Amino acid sequence: MDDKIFATPDGAFAHIRECADTDEDTQAALEFINAIRAEDAMISNSGPPLLFEQERVWIQETVRECRNKEKVLLSAWDNATLVGTSEIVRKKDRSTHVGVFGITLSKSWRGKGLGSYLMNEIMQKAHTELGITHVFLTCFADNVSAQALYKKMGFVETGRNPDMILYKGVLMDEITMMKKM
Repeated sequence: MDDKIFATPDGAFAHIRECADTDEDTQAALEFINAIRAEDAMISNSGPPLLFEQERVWIQETVRECRNKEKVLLSAWDNATLVGTSEIVRKKDRSTHVGVFGITLSKSWRGKGLGSYLMNEIMQKAHTELGITHVFLTCFADNVSAQALYKKMGFVETGRNPDMILYKGVLMDEITMMKKM
């Protein structure tokens, strides 16, 4: 994939590209996920800071999975700083037409249209490269901004898992959503 450019209405730019198995991408990904974890954002990835070697394994697995057509992933960069990732992982066996969607954005890039842009790009890439026709996701019931984005992008709620998530000491439902492409 050739790099693409996303521009915000206020003139900021993000370069959109695939991640590479390099020390630079690994360090940037490590700083990105550790900032998200420290923020305690409404994502399932939580806990203490990760180490470089742990992130190196993730980068290597991601590059391998992309090469093997098991996943597509796009990353958004503000110069050398990773500010967002979006992926769709292909399900297996009788569900290879289904992809599981995930997205994470740096706090400073939320609400600027980058989420919508990455979702459009990753869904198109998953359809073209993996043959995905249905995209599935889960989100925290209290994450109304994420739900608004997903609904805007054509996702519909297909179910709830009661008390599936423990976030900051509070049990909340996990919402499942689906989009047919």
